[in-house]
Amino acid sequence: MGERILVASLPFAGHVGAMAAVSGELVRRGHDVIAYTGAKYRHKFEGAEWLPWNHAPDFDDAELNKTFPAIGDGKGMRANFANVRDVLVGTGTAQAKDVLEAEFDLVVTDHLAFGAAMAAEIRSVPWVTVAVTPLVVSRPLAWVVSRLIVDGMFNRMRAEVGLKPKSGALRRSTRRNSCWHKESGAWRPCDHQNRWSSSDG
Repeated sequence: MGERILVASLPFAGHVGAMAAVSGELVRRGHDVIAYTGAKYRHKFEGAEWLPWNHAPDFDDAELNKTFPAIGDGKGMRANFANVRDVLVGTGTAQAKDVLEAEFDLVVTDHLAFGAAMAAEIRSVPWVTVAVTPLVVSRPLAWVVSRLIVDGMFNRMRAEVGLKPKSGALRRSTRRNSCWHKESGAWRPCDHQNRWSSSDG
């Protein structure tokens, strides 16, 4: 019998595509999968039990400003900051509350669905993140932005669910991707085109 695995994805099309593929493979391998995502994309997680966004405000990614007005037209630095503050970090505590209402042995989460990872920490169960967005932030810029802006928001979110602070939230998210290497059956570092890098052994 397989594990009971919670797969979490923010309800954005690009995030769902990657996480639904992970969910589908876990279902194929005989695991009992719970998909935590928004109502718009629940149908993408075939064979999985759906856990809705209840405490966290569900939203339509095509009309994000209807739920999060500060994002406006989604363009420019102000909109990007509002997206981090209101969507990514702002829903994190409520995401954790949703996820903690389910029973699971393992969490596999979109790397920006912070609430699922926090719920796993609270339960002391294993969890892994899947990078679903291009890593476009330079290392020096990531350090500055993380230290001056993101860490504070990130750690306030963690404190709300009773977790200790961590530094370098954004810097950790800009580390090299990992790819599944079929021949060895293991995750390995990969290049910018998501190809396995043989130079890493």
